[in-house]
Amino acid sequence: MANTLVVGNDGGGDIQGIGDLSGAVHSLVGPNGHQLSDYLNGGLADHGGPTRTIALANKVANLALKAGDGTTCATAPVSGIDQRGVTRPSNCDVGAFELESVAPTTSTPRTGFATGVQLTSGGTRGTVTWTAGDPGGSGVVRYAVARSVNGGAWTTLSGSLTQPRMSVTLASGRTYQFRVRAVDRDGNTGAWVKGPVVTGRLVQQTSRAVAFKGTWAGTTSASFSGGSARRSSSAGASATFAFTGRAVALVSTLGTNRGRVSIFVNGAWDQTVDLGRPGLTYRAQVWSKSWATSGSRTIKVVVVGTPGRPRVDADAFAVLR
Repeated sequence: MANTLVVGNDGGGDIQGIGDLSGAVHSLVGPNGHQLSDYLNGGLADHGGPTRTIALANKVANLALKAGDGTTCATAPVSGIDQRGVTRPSNCDVGAFELESVAPTTSTPRTGFATGVQLTSGGTRGTVTWTAGDPGGSGVVRYAVARSVNGGAWTTLSGSLTQPRMSVTLASGRTYQFRVRAVDRDGNTGAWVKGPVVTGRLVQQTSRAVAFKGTWAGTTSASFSGGSARRSSSAGASATFAFTGRAVALVSTLGTNRGRVSIFVNGAWDQTVDLGRPGLTYRAQVWSKSWATSGSRTIKVVVVGTPGRPRVDADAFAVLR
C-alpha cells in the first residue's frame, strides 16, 4: 500500500509504515488527533473527471498534501494523474485526489452587441465574452464579472457565471470597462483581466452619417427608436452607415410582413438577415458585428424585396467605440 489515505478508523495514527502496515509507505492512517475535515473537503462530488471524488482540504493541518511518493505517482497504474485526470507533480498528494494549485486564466473580455433582443429604456443590449483555461487541470467552474462606469469604482455584476459570457445594458454616451476572472474546481482564483474602455452610442436613421439610396419613405410612431424610421419595399434600396467603432448593430422591426436585408461590411457581403417573425417587435437588434479594435467602417443595408413581405424598416444603428 503506497500513497493511500485512510481516515476515520478506530485507533492508529498518521504513519509512514508501522506494525501490521509496515508496507504502507507514504500513506496516512488516522485521525490521531486530526479531524476528517483536516484531510477532506466535504463528501463525494463532481470535481471533474469521469467519477465523483472527495476533495482534499486545502489546510496547513492536512498532512496528505505534498506527502506522497513521487515514484509511485509517476509509474503505473497511477501514471502521473489523479482519479480525475489532473496531472500529479513529483511532490504529489497522498490519496486519489491531487489538489492542484495553479490559477485559471481568462482572455481579455470583448464587448459587443446582442442580436434578437429589443432596445431597453436604459440603452442597447450588449454582451461581454471571453475564453478561459485552467493549466492545473481541474477545470474552470465559475466566473466573476465586474464593471466600471465613466471611470468610477468597480462593481461586481456576478460571481457565479458558469458560461464565459454575460448580457449587459449599455446606455448611450456612457463609458464602460469590464473585467473578468475565473475560479477552478479546486478553489484557485485567477487574476482579474480588464477589457478596453468602450463608449455606447445610438445613432438614429435621421443622422447625416446614414445615407439612403433608392425609394424610402418616412414613418413615425412612438414604437420606433427616436419616434421615427424609414421604410422601403423596393428591392435594391439601401442605407449606408459610416462610423468609427469596435462593434455595431442594426436596429429594425421584426414582423410577419417584414422581409430580408443583405448586409455588407466595408463593401463585402456579410450576411442576409430575415426580419420575418410572428407578431410585431419594434426596436429589435437584428444584426451585429464586432472587432478586436476600434476603426473606421461602413455598413450597407440592402433591401432584398422578399415576395409577399418586402417591407424593411431602417430604425437606428448602435455603435461601440
